[in-house]
Amino acid sequence: MAFFRCSVLNQHAVKFGEVEDNLRAWLGSEVPTLVVIERFVITRNTAKKTQQTDALKLSGVIQNVVERSTQHTVVYQNMSDAKKIGNPAMLRALGWWKTGRNAAHMNDATAQVVKALADLRPATFHQLVTPDII
Repeated sequence: MAFFRCSVLNQHAVKFGEVEDNLRAWLGSEVPTLVVIERFVITRNTAKKTQQTDALKLSGVIQNVVERSTQHTVVYQNMSDAKKIGNPAMLRALGWWKTGRNAAHMNDATAQVVKALADLRPATFHQLVTPDII
């Protein structure tokens, strides 16, 4: 999971059973928050590879938690789009690239944050991204 508020990014590897509690803690303030998650679409090819039931369950848990609040919003994005702008070079330049255990999941979540900032909060995105990065 990755959480961006007040120009600070927090990245955490969270076990499936702890997602709801962590999300509730992050959303505990009255600050309106965009919660960005991967749009997971099951296709014929997906069904052949894996069912990804955890991904579907997780999406449901997140949507349920966020929708119970009037000030927070869920945004679904394609991972492939997120990785185009939130690529390794961009994450490294921002100082947000993680290595080690569970790094791939944290970097994927961070790519989602970068895409959401670029699309939905362009002024914030441009403050973070200098001409040297792009």
